[in-house]
Amino acid sequence: MSMYRRDGTDDYRDRDGTVYVPDVLSSGTAFTIGDERLGLNVLARLSPPRETFADIDPDRVLLGHGAGVFGGASAAVGDSLANARRRLSRALVSTAPAS
Repeated sequence: MSMYRRDGTDDYRDRDGTVYVPDVLSSGTAFTIGDERLGLNVLARLSPPRETFADIDPDRVLLGHGAGVFGGASAAVGDSLANARRRLSRALVSTAPAS
C-alpha cells in the first residue's frame, strides 16, 4: 500500500484516490455546519489548510472523527475548505457551551 505523508495532516493513496485525515476534517456534528458533509474544528476555520489539499482529487475521505465520505469526496473537501471562514460565526455559536 503506497501512502505518502504530506505535511502531517493527511495521507493520500493516489492509486485509488483515498485520503486519510485523522484530525482537521470531520463529518461529526460538532464540526459540521448546516449541510456540510465535512467540517473543520473552529480554530482550523480561521486558517483552513487549503494548500494541503490543493493538489489532490480524492474519491474517498477516511476520517479520525466521524463517518468517511465515499461519494463526491473531492466536492465535500472543496466546499468545507472554501467556506470555512464564511461559516466561522455559525460554528462558534453551535459549539458554544449552553448557559
